[in-house]
Amino acid sequence: MAACDAAAEAELARLTSHRKTDFRRGRRLGVGDHVVEWPKPPKPRSIDREAYDALPESLPVRECRARVGHPGFRARSLILATTVLAPNEFTGDELAGLYRARWNAELDLRSLKQTIQTHVLRCKTPELVRKELWAHILAYNLIRVVMAQAATRHGAEPRTLSFKGAVPTLCSFRDYLNVRQPSSAGIPRRRASPPRSTPAVEPC
Repeated sequence: MAACDAAAEAELARLTSHRKTDFRRGRRLGVGDHVVEWPKPPKPRSIDREAYDALPESLPVRECRARVGHPGFRARSLILATTVLAPNEFTGDELAGLYRARWNAELDLRSLKQTIQTHVLRCKTPELVRKELWAHILAYNLIRVVMAQAATRHGAEPRTLSFKGAVPTLCSFRDYLNVRQPSSAGIPRRRASPPRSTPAVEPC
């Protein structure tokens, strides 16, 4: 966090349980919102002595209590720490929204690894591995496009839809999708298969 401050870059992070917060201390900005001085911690193994000595002896940090909620989950009360000290720049709710956006990035990575099954690559050469990765990313983006179109049509936010639930739904109805071909090419349009009594959910 000190390195980001030295580079004139703002940082936002969640406080873990090992750091205690007392909102009675520091410069009070509001309810559950204050600015305190973080002392320089002992040297970690991840940085060298020169970089550690260049860090300031203390760093002003804003600690803010915020409620972060995700669709389908109960909202949680978290303590967020940021180098943005002025409350008129970002309110507590806006900081919670930024942290929630960061959480969406982690959910996207989880969907790529688990739902799209990118955690296991079966190709053997670097060139084919790159193609396999791009194929997974292409499939992920196409599914996200369909989800966004469905959400827009029904007046919902795309992030409120479950990616894990959308994949088997698309797999179940892939036989019903009417793939249209250009009529000028002389290729007849593909007709959807007759509906089944109980469509099977198969893995893609």
